Amino acid sequence: MAGRPAVAQESLLVTQVDASRLLATQTVRLYVDAPAIADPARLQAGLSVSESADGTTWLERPILSVARDRNRDEGISFFFLLDNSGSMWDNLAGQATDDPASQRIAHARQAIETFLTSVSEVDRVGMAIFNSRYWQVQACAPTVAGISRALQEIGRPEAEDAYTELYGSADLALRGFGESGRRKVLIVLSDGENYPYFTHRHEASPQFGETLALPDELAETASLEGISLYSVRLGPERDDAIGRVASSSGGRVFDAANRADMESIYHEIRRRVLAEYTVSYRAAMLAGGKRHVRLVWRPAAGQTAGAPAGQAERFYFAGNILGASGWQPAWYHPLFFILPLLAILALILFRLEKESDRAGLRLLYGFKGMSTKIFNLDSPQTIIGGAANADITIAGNPSLAGQHATILFDDKAGTYTVVGGGELTVNNQTVIKKKLEPGDVINMAGTVVVFDDKLAGTKSTKGKTRP
Repeated sequence: MAGRPAVAQESLLVTQVDASRLLATQTVRLYVDAPAIADPARLQAGLSVSESADGTTWLERPILSVARDRNRDEGISFFFLLDNSGSMWDNLAGQATDDPASQRIAHARQAIETFLTSVSEVDRVGMAIFNSRYWQVQACAPTVAGISRALQEIGRPEAEDAYTELYGSADLALRGFGESGRRKVLIVLSDGENYPYFTHRHEASPQFGETLALPDELAETASLEGISLYSVRLGPERDDAIGRVASSSGGRVFDAANRADMESIYHEIRRRVLAEYTVSYRAAMLAGGKRHVRLVWRPAAGQTAGAPAGQAERFYFAGNILGASGWQPAWYHPLFFILPLLAILALILFRLEKESDRAGLRLLYGFKGMSTKIFNLDSPQTIIGGAANADITIAGNPSLAGQHATILFDDKAGTYTVVGGGELTVNNQTVIKKKLEPGDVINMAGTVVVFDDKLAGTKSTKGKTRP
């Protein structure tokens, strides 16, 4: 039925595993959906948590707390991934139309606008739009004005941009989500199946190249990043694989037919997340980086009425923070890390002394008198921000978002376009997206760079450059 979950709902579901406190306090927080259990004390009385390194041998762990309303008090980070492929400009029946009000994109736009009016002051919302390319409108933030503005500015894609890079875009959204220590919800709205540029045009994608993301990889990334993916499938053409990723990540799959369905679904997602329990427990000292978690609830003696017994399993990645492999390093093994590190450091210092002969950015000034630097633009997509996983990391500016801006290279046209994920101006004009010209001055929350297009007319080379 439209507007309803496409799969059966479990009585007990671990929607997210948050291991961000593992290093500091040796604790893990589970977000648990248990709609049939209304009392935290009743849930805790019949609850047990176990961990395993191999999924076979389990070790019960002490539960430190069970609470409700944490998501309401601490806030939720929502990130919308909105399909803007060619078919989103058809009507709800899948027919071409020139009536803007009947187009699928109009229904999708209005449903998100309605959702934005329901978020609380402690919630954070971000959004990206995708077709053949991925464009991050805004990283998760407490303000939604940038999202509303971008929704109104969405335009029909050209033929080359009308493909559906569903898996590749979901992968970018998961990896760039951030928001450590919070409840993280990725809502993916698409009206069709994954339809990648490279597969169907038999040439490299302008953004993804010849790389094809796979559903199994998405599921792994969702667990690695601790994110629940909710798939909203608009219309009769549905991608089953993204639905399986949603279910395995602790999210759900919904089918929608129109704006009203989508509004109802977004409301239901937020309502269910707000009603979740948080279960914190002491993590085990286990070998290996991957940890399996099993949550079991059985009614306490004399409480057989009501919710049935339930069990849920998830996994998360701990690295070797609390693990031990049993392997003992030899005296010379540190050299394997030290020597490459010294070589990389020497290379970085050498490159910073030279002027770049590629298209790039010149840092005019950053935070606290940061010196002039040259950053090469040698990839189809270059993410700039304060996060360690940005392609160009500029540290020291607290106002600079983790992924503040993205510069996209159009291989055929030989042009560069900057897309804002945070506060962004070009030549003192606030922008969301702008094709760059030589000498353009880009201001990212006080960090200022100048675009240099020496090789903007040539093909880009792969690689990353960091300051």
